[in-house]
Amino acid sequence: MAAIRGELGREHISEASRATLIELENGVFRQHVVFLTEEDIPGSSLNGRDPSQLKNSELKFWLQCRGDSCKGLSTKAQLCKRVKDYVQAGVSHLLVDPDDNFIYMKHKGNRLSSGNERNELTESNLCALENVKNVAFPVNSWSTSLAKSPILPEQK
Repeated sequence: MAAIRGELGREHISEASRATLIELENGVFRQHVVFLTEEDIPGSSLNGRDPSQLKNSELKFWLQCRGDSCKGLSTKAQLCKRVKDYVQAGVSHLLVDPDDNFIYMKHKGNRLSSGNERNELTESNLCALENVKNVAFPVNSWSTSLAKSPILPEQK
């Protein structure tokens, strides 16, 4: 997996705004790296509006698109403050799929795999890769040993 160097020389890959879709096509696994943008998720953009002009449900959805659980935010003032905090911190462009079934991620992955849209890393996409770590999958902890599996009775 390619890594991108951040400002301080650390390697970063955005877990918040990207996911890897792996699909089986003609017996071959294909891997797609998908970056979600505000255009991919309807309602995930402020469109230049002040947060105080939005409804509570719109503010909560906006925050969920950034991975915020919205717990403890009961008033509109608290929601607006949290949205402004995201914008001021410069992380409002990092999106996650707010749906439990990842429909936005799957939809964009299908568009990418069908060739309707190319996933090119441009300079603007590279800016979205900040504040993220490299993911490492376990290499040594996986085994095929059945020594710890329960003993099943034999059928007669």
